[in-house]
Amino acid sequence: AAVQRCNSYALREFTPLLVGDEQVGWLNPTVLEALTTQLAVGRACELVEASMLRSEAAVAAAGQCENGFAVRIAPGASGAKERSEFAAALVEELVEDGVIPRSKLRHELQDVHPFS
Repeated sequence: AAVQRCNSYALREFTPLLVGDEQVGWLNPTVLEALTTQLAVGRACELVEASMLRSEAAVAAAGQCENGFAVRIAPGASGAKERSEFAAALVEELVEDGVIPRSKLRHELQDVHPFS
């Protein structure tokens, strides 16, 4: 049952997650909704219209989702260290809000690579 649940999804319901203009993942509707406050502030993450993206892959991904947007993490960050700090703060907020179970955190940094 768990395998079927993980493999049953409609990609159009997911929103591309970007670092710069490169897609590095997808946000499900629950996480996107949980980021509403952060998206309104625009410091830790921001909504970006597909037409404003430079990467062809990111444009295509944002164009196929229902809302036509992507979420860029740490838009003003000057490097990997600062992006990591923003990401850690966002994850902690999602844990505090009950979106991510604390038991699922590994407390280790992972390399992030673009899809394309």
